[in-house]
Amino acid sequence: MTSVTSQSFGPTIVIPTTTNWDVKREGGTESFIRNLAREGSQRGVPIQILSTGGNRRRDGSVEVRPIIGRARSELSYVRALRRKLKSREVSLPSEALILANAEHYVWPFMDTTGPVLMIAHGAVAPTLRFTRGRLKTLLFETMLEGRAVARASRIAVVSEGTGAYYLKKFPHARSKIVQLPFGINLDDLPLPGTTPRTDRWGLGPDRPKVLFAGRLSKEKGLPLLLAACGQLRASGTPVQLVVAGDGPLRSWVLDQSAASPWLRALGSVDHADLMELMLRCDLVAIASIYEGLPTVLLEALSIGVPVVSTDVGRARELIGSSSGVVVGRSPAEFADGISRSWRLSRRSTEEAANRLRPLLGFRHTADTIFELAQTIAGEESQSTSMR
Repeated sequence: MTSVTSQSFGPTIVIPTTTNWDVKREGGTESFIRNLAREGSQRGVPIQILSTGGNRRRDGSVEVRPIIGRARSELSYVRALRRKLKSREVSLPSEALILANAEHYVWPFMDTTGPVLMIAHGAVAPTLRFTRGRLKTLLFETMLEGRAVARASRIAVVSEGTGAYYLKKFPHARSKIVQLPFGINLDDLPLPGTTPRTDRWGLGPDRPKVLFAGRLSKEKGLPLLLAACGQLRASGTPVQLVVAGDGPLRSWVLDQSAASPWLRALGSVDHADLMELMLRCDLVAIASIYEGLPTVLLEALSIGVPVVSTDVGRARELIGSSSGVVVGRSPAEFADGISRSWRLSRRSTEEAANRLRPLLGFRHTADTIFELAQTIAGEESQSTSMR
């Protein structure tokens, strides 16, 4: 796949997002948008980001255009954007392609005419069912999901599991569904074999040190992880669980930490410190019930830290015998996976990372998105000329 440059690029990619460009936060979707903007600026690809905040700015071919000062939620943001589009307070470039990171970001553009590329980071309905209940899921499925799929020109899925979900539920949309090679910014990561600095977190000597990094929410499977570590402690293995992140379950995690001193709750940790913490731990644990593609999985595999994971996203595809273990969803199976991952040779895991790392760079992701945008724009132009 060749890299797209400004000389060959056509449409302006318009990205709606709740991100305030002046406030950098860690997060999979925000990192994805910032990485894509960086690639677009370097290549001269026109991108317009419909953000929150107060400062309009331009970086080469990338324009950041706040539409509201702040948004309490994604729902309040998309409602405001839809209202401003309908009133023409916000207008789109003449040749615009909407890049929507999930169905609800398609909704504001239901009454516009330009093409939409929907990025499916995961299937929303299964996550909603677990986190918000059946009623919220039913409303999403009946009021939005099918309409967004119909509106999208392409649906780029980040994992085979997410693709299978859409193929099964919307077989008529088969021709729209494409695989997106989802990558990360390798420049932000230490190289495999990097020696961690001093233990500034005071983690102490207990091993294995198991790191959970991510949003503290129900779908992440934290109770499973705690139960597995509890079983290991009961059997005499002095496991230490390190939890880095914030979210709705923050109070629950703090309560568990007070009752179990071997659980260290660190709260939010910025990305550079998180990579240092990952190097200091013996393995990374992913206990998610459902997830499209955990960014922390790609990061751990890229720097050579073993991973124990439930079968989510691309875990089974990417985790090899030298880099970790994919396990079932019982505490006993997860505890066994922790033990097996800890026994892996760190040198072998780092060698596996060196082999895998070139395949996980974000440049491959940007190449695919920019080429898809050109293809979709070409199809739209041809369709318009035939009318």
